Amino acid sequence: MPALGETLDIPVTEIFYHWNIPPKVESAGVIKGSQWQYFFHGINNCDLIHKADGRFLQVTFGPRGRFDVFSGWSVLQFIMASKRPWSEFAELKEFLTAKPPPYNYLSGSHAKMVLLDDYIATLDFFKTADPKLCELKEKYTVVDEENRTITNLPEELIDFTLPAFWDIMVCNALVLSKKGRQALD
Repeated sequence: MPALGETLDIPVTEIFYHWNIPPKVESAGVIKGSQWQYFFHGINNCDLIHKADGRFLQVTFGPRGRFDVFSGWSVLQFIMASKRPWSEFAELKEFLTAKPPPYNYLSGSHAKMVLLDDYIATLDFFKTADPKLCELKEKYTVVDEENRTITNLPEELIDFTLPAFWDIMVCNALVLSKKGRQALD
């Protein structure tokens, strides 16, 4: 991410906001001095693809510009596209595959990853990125008669040019809990 920040000429903690708040950064390009292409999409995702070998990493942004958040989908894509010099996760690839080799970032089964996510969640390895912002968001969130979840923020918070608006939109992103970090060590 520091190399992407340098390429875009913005501080790394500001990348998320520069993707969403005009004037926006270019949605795609190449990180200076590297083989890595970047592609921003959604409100908080940036795909990194290595042009030479196909390695793939989806960076997910969370509140306050943090980029240590993730989703089951981004983990699945990382596992399926991993190859040397990264770890290759052969057993996980075999379990999570939806398509036969050669594997790439679209080879994984979302349904199988959901099963793995559900199991890992029971181990308390994850937590939300910003519980206080989630409480605020929940205060203004209702489920309507068609069972849709709707968030109606107060007018002063509905300003797409404010980092606070975007922080609220991604407050429930997942990060590793203390227990999750210990398990990785």
